[in-house]
Amino acid sequence: ANRTENVHFAMPYYSLGYVLVVKAPQQFFDPFTFLLPFDLWLWIGILVECIIVALVFFFVESPACGADDSDLVEGKVMSVLDAVYWSLSALTCTLDKAPKAWGGKLVMLGHGWFMLIIISAYTANLA
Repeated sequence: ANRTENVHFAMPYYSLGYVLVVKAPQQFFDPFTFLLPFDLWLWIGILVECIIVALVFFFVESPACGADDSDLVEGKVMSVLDAVYWSLSALTCTLDKAPKAWGGKLVMLGHGWFMLIIISAYTANLA
């Protein structure tokens, strides 16, 4: 049952005969590793920016604030939560609705540009 008779193993070009054996480092799993490319204060700044954009978007686009045609959910609390959802979904590039008012379009355009810069910087810092 000699394996070298059944399978051809390539020999190294140069071998000193020394083998280095080290103890493998213990693996530690951290579920928040995805947060490492940015500092904590930058993550807080991104979250604050998303909340400010959501509030501005709510005041511009909400039917509760006088907008005639809107995709926001009816009701003040649900409209604010829907605006926060829109603002945070721009971070993951999964927008499913479009703003109707020109103010809402400009707010989301600026926010989308900011998110594009953030995602590009995040990807660059992963390397």
